[in-house]
Amino acid sequence: MVDRAGCVVVAAIVVAIGFAGCSSEEGQPVTVLRGKTTLVNPDGVNVFFEGERVAGPKFDFIDEEGGWNVGAADWFDGRSWHDSGKAPCVEKPAPQPIEMGVVEAASHDDAPGRGVIVWLKCL
Repeated sequence: MVDRAGCVVVAAIVVAIGFAGCSSEEGQPVTVLRGKTTLVNPDGVNVFFEGERVAGPKFDFIDEEGGWNVGAADWFDGRSWHDSGKAPCVEKPAPQPIEMGVVEAASHDDAPGRGVIVWLKCL
């Protein structure tokens, strides 16, 4: 039988290992796309993009050009980073020069894989 103090120590070790595994600053490699918006929906959440990959890994199953959801991405306006509101380059009429950091999320069970924009820069 394990006493209560032993359980607390074991729990603390498990939590420390869990946090150590989650605290890596390496993350996943990002693919950088640079180009322009060709169409922006009225809410500024979805854009059609025309451009090319300029850095990072090639995609396995998604296209670089086409529709992208930028609504949840952090964005840079040339002066500072923002995590809310709309980027100025999606509030202006297309075309607007942009750069996007994208990770390719694989499918899992019945959930589809897709590209996820993690950041957006207005150029």
